[in-house]
Parts: sequence; structure tokens; C-alpha cells
Amino acid sequence: MAVPTNLPYAKWLLPLLVLTMMSANAGCALLAHRSAVLTEGAAYPTKGKERSAVDVQVAPRGRSIVLTNTSAQPLGPGRLWLNRWYAADLDVVAIGAVVTLPLVQFHDEHGQTPPGGGFFASRAPEKIVSAELETHDAMLSFVVITAAQ
Repeated sequence: MAVPTNLPYAKWLLPLLVLTMMSANAGCALLAHRSAVLTEGAAYPTKGKERSAVDVQVAPRGRSIVLTNTSAQPLGPGRLWLNRWYAADLDVVAIGAVVTLPLVQFHDEHGQTPPGGGFFASRAPEKIVSAELETHDAMLSFVVITAAQ
């Protein structure tokens, strides 16, 4: 069936329908990716690990964190926890190395990332107040520099 061209909205109808279908397709792809992330999340380990503090600084910088290894040992590999809720895998960080990690890499056990704030955000950005590295046998606490937020 042909679209009548004498109507004032007819020339915009087809592009609008195409755009709507493309948006719906992108939304379905996002939901499929999100369901894969939901199954990969882990809960914060509350017991069973030896806990200690190491000389590593974590400084939030916008939508990233900057991790500086000033300890006398390389770090990782392991899982880096922020606020005892969001986690991301961390490769080996050499002595004296500075690593920038985007917050979108961190997920909670439900697949959610830390809220980032911004003009159109429905939630305020989450302040980073704790950072810990979970290795196979220990939990290493880092120093979080909150004045940088």
C-alpha cells in the first residue's frame, strides 16, 4: 500500500517509522547484553580472606578512577572492589605504575554500574569512599583520596 503524498506529514512518516524500528532493535540488543552481565556479577566477599592495608592511592577523576601503586610490591591480578559493591577485574599493576580505570567497567552483582550523575541523570554520582583488591587469599585495602571528587 502506498503512502499518500498529499498529506502534510506523509514525507516524514516513513523516516519516522524506520527510526522507530532502529531504536527498538538497539534497545533489544542492549537488553541482551545486560542479561549476559547479570549472570557474571559477584557479591562482595564478607569473610574468609586475610585483610591488610597497602600503600596504594585511588583518586576519582570524573567518570574514572586513577590507581597509583606506591607499594613495594606489584598488585594483582584480582578483583578491584569500589564501595564494597562494584567490582572489576584488575590485571597486574607494576610497582610505581599509574592506571586509569573507567567506572563503566565496574558492575555490581545485578549488572549495574555506579551512577555517574550529569545534567540528565536521575541519580547523583556515587562518591568513591573505599577501594579493595580481592586476590585468591587476601583483601588489600587502598587509600581513597576523596578530595579529588
